[in-house]
Amino acid sequence: MHHLIFQAVDHPEDQEIPYAQSQDLIHNLLGFDGLDLEMEQGQNPELFLLRKACELKKWKLSGEYPRFFVQNQVEVTLSLKNKGFCRIVNARSHTALDPLTLDGLQMQIAADLAQAAAWKSDPTAFLNQLFEQVQLLCSAEGEPVLLSEIYQELSHKRPAYRREHFGLDLNRSLNSGRTKNKSHALSVLPASQRQTQSFYVFDTAGTGQWIDQIAFVPL
Repeated sequence: MHHLIFQAVDHPEDQEIPYAQSQDLIHNLLGFDGLDLEMEQGQNPELFLLRKACELKKWKLSGEYPRFFVQNQVEVTLSLKNKGFCRIVNARSHTALDPLTLDGLQMQIAADLAQAAAWKSDPTAFLNQLFEQVQLLCSAEGEPVLLSEIYQELSHKRPAYRREHFGLDLNRSLNSGRTKNKSHALSVLPASQRQTQSFYVFDTAGTGQWIDQIAFVPL
């Protein structure tokens, strides 16, 4: 738990505090964690910190406890033990935030958002790749194929192609509305439950769901 100690310094009242010194104060003020907050019974300090972090940065926050999504690109999972876990949506690994602090949340979410923005997607080219792989993997027209199998095939061809890259490409393709080619339309199948091979996607309205299979249905 952080304790902020303010020490009186003999400065003239009209003298401006140097910017470099004021940053230490700002860092300490933002460095409080969930244990520093005196919340009423039933209130969640970790969720308060996440909401406040997003409010200050004007980030969109969705989801429900314990899993939340920032800007539809970063997943934040909260723990009642003053901890949090942050990652780009659909990434294999996460960054642990322990203790969970306001400035720690803001810095890690901002870093993950920057990584996501750095990945450039081509929705049309990606749709063609999906169609090609589904045609190779399915045994009948319109048959669903596991997304995990498609990703595995693509990652074999491109070893640097990470799971979150595939998730970003999939989400951007769905959000762009480019879900048809000249002969088929892409269909996503919701997962019955979240599994390790499932991917989390958002539709054009921003509604998220877990899916584990896709199919291309003839037009």
